[in-house]
Amino acid sequence: MATPSSTESRAPGTLRIHSVEWADPRAVALRDAMAAELHGRYAEWIAAAAKDGDGDALADDIDPGIVAHTVIAELDGEPVGHATLIRSRAPAHAGELEVKRVFSDDRIRRRGVSKALLTALETWAAEQGAPRVILATGPKQPEAVALYRRTGYTAIPSFAPEPWTAHVFCFEKRLGVVSAGPAG
Repeated sequence: MATPSSTESRAPGTLRIHSVEWADPRAVALRDAMAAELHGRYAEWIAAAAKDGDGDALADDIDPGIVAHTVIAELDGEPVGHATLIRSRAPAHAGELEVKRVFSDDRIRRRGVSKALLTALETWAAEQGAPRVILATGPKQPEAVALYRRTGYTAIPSFAPEPWTAHVFCFEKRLGVVSAGPAG
């Protein structure tokens, strides 16, 4: 697990990005808010999957054992955003770092919070020597797709589990590996 830390980033008010444990109550509350929002956006999909006996089609319980790094954003001391990296479970990408649970409170969207969260994850991943990070997002999240494209992510073939392969957008971002040596 990562050691909790914090950095500051540009945004109206004081935005701080903190590395936290997966079980941090602020992180849990933000993930719960994200789940509630996604259940609203994908209600038809959830109902169809339940009818087919698949239960909650959006359930993607993350085993804390595969969490590599989690960050939250606080704006003027209030938790407003969350993102995490996991060691991917996708067979073709096993062990690679996968961006999950990028969320910002709808009251502060379009203020750079999600971009700051992604930057924190990408920096951490590069410091660990990862050549890239990967992610998947859904078609009912057009603002997420726009954010990823705007911040340098490029489309890759789907690695989502069946039956979602045809219904998600998958991306990668190549990272510059950060040298731990002295500056020259």
